[in-house]
Amino acid sequence: MTGKRRAGKPGKPAKPVTPPPSALPTATAVIAPRKSRRELREERQRQRRRRFGAGGIAAIVVAVLVVAAVGGFFAHRATSGSATPKDAQTTLLITMQGDDGNAVASMLAAHDVKAKQGVELLIPSRLITDVCGFGTQSFGQIAGLPGGARLASRTLSQVLGGVAVDGTWTFSKQQLGRLVDAVGGVTVDVDADVLQQQGGSTLVVVPAGKGQHLNGSRATAFASYQAASEDATAVLSRTQTVFQAVVDALPAKPADAAKVLASAGVQSSVPMPTLAALLTSLARDDKTSTLLPVDLPSKPIDSGGGATSYRVDPTELSKLVHAQLAQSLPAGSAKKQPTVLIENGVGTSGLVGSACDRLLPAGYGFAGSGNAPNFDYATSQIIVFSDSVAAARVGNDIARLLKLPEGDVVASSQGQNVADVVVILGRDYHP
Repeated sequence: MTGKRRAGKPGKPAKPVTPPPSALPTATAVIAPRKSRRELREERQRQRRRRFGAGGIAAIVVAVLVVAAVGGFFAHRATSGSATPKDAQTTLLITMQGDDGNAVASMLAAHDVKAKQGVELLIPSRLITDVCGFGTQSFGQIAGLPGGARLASRTLSQVLGGVAVDGTWTFSKQQLGRLVDAVGGVTVDVDADVLQQQGGSTLVVVPAGKGQHLNGSRATAFASYQAASEDATAVLSRTQTVFQAVVDALPAKPADAAKVLASAGVQSSVPMPTLAALLTSLARDDKTSTLLPVDLPSKPIDSGGGATSYRVDPTELSKLVHAQLAQSLPAGSAKKQPTVLIENGVGTSGLVGSACDRLLPAGYGFAGSGNAPNFDYATSQIIVFSDSVAAARVGNDIARLLKLPEGDVVASSQGQNVADVVVILGRDYHP
């Protein structure tokens, strides 16, 4: 191979890498029982927010550092697809969309069949992520992009170190209201007066108080409410409270629950029996004190004013993933996977996203994406930073997955520390 490489990526030479390894065993953790369902849910949320959000936070200056921090810690593998009855753990990304198409609140709901425990991972809408083909985005903004649900699922998988996301369920506030009405309303603790501006007046549409029974419109108002003095993460707790109340109000049998869901017009990317089985399992987890609602471990970014954004806390997130989502991790996730930086070398829209669709499910980690220094690449370049046999094998495997000739693989003696492999897509690449 020749030693061609684009300039401008100085740094420490990357170590030789090997293709994705084979399966390793995973383990689950059992949640300790709680005194009462509602009280411990609130207590757990407070504890996790203190545990994962406390401490002094340094300012984050460059967005690529977010990618490097997460990518350097985790072995990324974006795997997603329909859950089957044989799955040890079913996972579903649940999103409530606002009127602008962006996510008001998102959570990953999961049930471990063997351990008989569940988790509801609440994801800040202003979590900074790198979306393949779209660059840096707040997680809540992904839902509004073309193919937003699929992109959000893939991005969340990357953030969680390759946790498989089996499907998505996206609904509007109006659709949530219909589901609440379909189960006969919900009883929840309202932690603050829900205010609404009408003309020149401020109305209390839902007063604060414990054990309030809400219909669809009032429950939706509470679930999506953010006071002027609050951070957007306050919405997550309220949405989870209403969601869990709906789940607990569904019939216990999946077949009967499926009928209620269908009557409310619920649609998701997984079959209705799979959705109903997951929701009824979460209800059982809640009743048996084996359900953990928890905020995704993150740290605030010092933005110098304005709305607070967040970055992943990789150390705490790794602990949580291996304790609660280990059954959904891919084979070999404990070992370092080769990471790939993908760049568009021709300017055609959609190239990088299609390359991600081919590489990430095969086990390669995502180190970022963007445009190449110019759009004049007649042929693609798959740049490895070692002349070893192992590096050549990785480069050839990437060429095969991208349906490119092995002649596009080149070796560079110049070091860098952004990714194990840099892919520049040229005119010979076809999505």
